[in-house]
Amino acid sequence: MLGIVTALPIEGRSLSRRCRKTKKIIRLGNNVLLYAGGIGADAANTAALRLLDSGATAIMSYGSAAGLVQQVRPGTVILPKCVMHIQNTTHHADPVWHQHIHAQLNDKLNVHAGTILHAQDYIKTVADKRSYAMHGAVAADMETWVVANVASQANIPFLALRAVADAADMHLPVIAMHSIEQHTGRIKVLKMLRRLARNPRELYQLYQMYQCFSAAKSSLRQAIKTTGVQQLLPQELTTEAVLITS
Repeated sequence: MLGIVTALPIEGRSLSRRCRKTKKIIRLGNNVLLYAGGIGADAANTAALRLLDSGATAIMSYGSAAGLVQQVRPGTVILPKCVMHIQNTTHHADPVWHQHIHAQLNDKLNVHAGTILHAQDYIKTVADKRSYAMHGAVAADMETWVVANVASQANIPFLALRAVADAADMHLPVIAMHSIEQHTGRIKVLKMLRRLARNPRELYQLYQMYQCFSAAKSSLRQAIKTTGVQQLLPQELTTEAVLITS
């Protein structure tokens, strides 16, 4: 059984249109569970543990990421071989699973296998991204390392499938940080409108962010269309899980 952790329902909807709320397990056929847990490490940890309790025997981290280097632009698919934490253990993707997905996507999408770095908070500035990039990572997010850590402790396969939203040379708009609910990703419409009334120039920054996030979502949709939801987990790992649990 594959368990997929995503932060936001809007990310999860590239897997299922039924993904409308956080903290709700959605069953996709017989062998896949989807859970949008919210933004951040605590939410990701809870999500991964919920999926384990629901029978997941392999876990995937899925969604968007911040680009840290110029080689990855909005829409680039990140299929990392490892996930790094500056102050903790580095976790590696299951090699069989990684090869299974990489072979399907590499000829159809812009795929990068570089490292994802754990970020403890939003990466707000270009300077912050340069600092993170010095550790050898190409992208960063707040959830993937946590999901990998849960998988490692449970001794089950792990993989991340992410797409770059904001590029390395893009600041995170202040209006986004003020107008988006951190844990659910919901837009606080009135708060956003009030801020735009005071700072109309931020509308263009918001539009830029929307375009970049749309590129990430489009790549995720294309990736799932290519692999198929039910075929995300290779047969070798499905069979192995059955043998372990039987």
